Amino acid sequence: NATGIAYSVHPYANKSPEPWAATWEENYGFAANTWPVFATEFSFDSRNGSFIDHNGNHYGNQIISYLEGKGISWCIWVYDPDWGGGKIKSWKYEPTEGLKFFSEAMKGKLKVQTKK
Repeated sequence: NATGIAYSVHPYANKSPEPWAATWEENYGFAANTWPVFATEFSFDSRNGSFIDHNGNHYGNQIISYLEGKGISWCIWVYDPDWGGGKIKSWKYEPTEGLKFFSEAMKGKLKVQTKK
């Protein structure tokens, strides 16, 4: 019955086995039906900046489709090359494949996104 409550989640690909959507629903998706939920941290780049999954239905498409389908706001992790999943390869700011992917997602340009 409290007011001003929101939930923050970190739905990394390595935190649960596929199919991910079932786990996301069980862990926090149900809450989004009632309360604000914000995915404040997630990624799928490896520690060396390489893209983990190259197929057309990879984690990135699935998580964006799920979050936006549930009305869950999101941001990605992390603009620092020294952290696992960093979106730049070095302090020369060369983007990882993950940053390129999420840049398109932030613009609403993924095939899984629909404009309303």
